Amino acid sequence: MGALTREKNGRFLPGTPPGPDRPPRQTEAGCMQAMMQACPLDTWRAICERAVVEAKRGDAKARDWLAKYLVGDPGHQAPAPMAVVVQQLTGIDPALNRAAELVATGGDFLGMASPDEIEKARAAILLAEQAIEDKPGA
Repeated sequence: MGALTREKNGRFLPGTPPGPDRPPRQTEAGCMQAMMQACPLDTWRAICERAVVEAKRGDAKARDWLAKYLVGDPGHQAPAPMAVVVQQLTGIDPALNRAAELVATGGDFLGMASPDEIEKARAAILLAEQAIEDKPGA
């Protein structure tokens, strides 16, 4: 490596050129798709339940991790718990609504879904719409 680019405490020295930028969105989408396939909702639920158990036992990292999702992280925008409750009570699902918009407009889910997955999403949306229509009092 060339000239010294960091101070003793690890911070970059003034004038140090920046490193590589973020990966392209297509790369990010591919990574997200791989992660979602490797960690289905049932697996994620088990991870969350384990974190709750560990947090109750006094694990500070588990507590911090849960707090970032449940209370919010100043650096990230997490949904407010009340918004989640309202969505559950009203049956509103922002992700499903967005998927429905993409299906309706012929969107490609930013390259994250195969044609088979898009067809499954369409079928799920049709079933959900049918269930709403068949609901008593609807």
